[in-house]
Amino acid sequence: MEFLLFLESVRTPFLDFIFNVITHFGDEAVAVVVLTVFLWCGNKSAAYNMLYCTFFNLGTNQLLKNIFKVPRPWVKKPELTIVESAREAASGYSFPSGHTANATVLFGCIAANAKAKWKKILLILLIILIGFSRMYLGVHSPVDVIISWVLGGAFVVGISAVCKSAEKSKKTDIILNIALVLYAVIIVAYMEIMKSSADENSMDGLKNGYTILGLALGLVAARYADKYKIKWETKASIWGQILKCICGIILIALTAFLVRQPAKFITGGHFSHYAIRYFAIVAVGGILWPMTFKFWSKFGIKKEETT
Repeated sequence: MEFLLFLESVRTPFLDFIFNVITHFGDEAVAVVVLTVFLWCGNKSAAYNMLYCTFFNLGTNQLLKNIFKVPRPWVKKPELTIVESAREAASGYSFPSGHTANATVLFGCIAANAKAKWKKILLILLIILIGFSRMYLGVHSPVDVIISWVLGGAFVVGISAVCKSAEKSKKTDIILNIALVLYAVIIVAYMEIMKSSADENSMDGLKNGYTILGLALGLVAARYADKYKIKWETKASIWGQILKCICGIILIALTAFLVRQPAKFITGGHFSHYAIRYFAIVAVGGILWPMTFKFWSKFGIKKEETT
């Protein structure tokens, strides 16, 4: 905690702005956009690898937060002040750092697949800076950040190895997907057992648990639909890729909006509506929208170029 007090003593408006910008690279919204672009436009194998790492990481992060229930630094030490602009994104328990873990897994996977050494160095530096930004802003302790670096790195190495094995072995592929869904179910079950309507953080954990379950089910459905039925290609002209991503992201946002109320109605307002909503979002992004990719692969290409 003394380290956070030291960082507080050296804050300046300029540094506040810089680290506020840097910390947003660990936002879930950034991860969604990056993962979507990689899946639709890049190497599908590497993209699925990143998705599995990300979902196992999200589940573990939520589980640890709700097991240890560590308060935020400014709650434990009231004399510590935080950069106020960071407060809104610092909901829930403190340990471990979600932003740091997200960044470690996302940019760690990209770094692992990058061929140029300078790209690997820049991505690793970004991971370090995002973790440091959480401490500078006062929203996480050094323990929160260091453990997130360790866990994120372990997922990049471990889950990536399992994903590569799953590409060659149908048995491993089945085990991986069952493990993903079962893990999500265990997380939801734990959150349901431990929930407390008087604890806002507990209810936030329950919401996130059902979100992870919906994402996991959607990922498994999309993965098998692609592998055995759709088999879509990511190649397209630069304009085809840009328009594919813009239109697809708009469609996903629209799906999230349109499904919200029907999902709440079906579940009677129970938190399980998050599972329905996020399953629909992933199904649209991973199954429905890729069915249009043959069109986008030809978009902007002159007829004589295709003959």
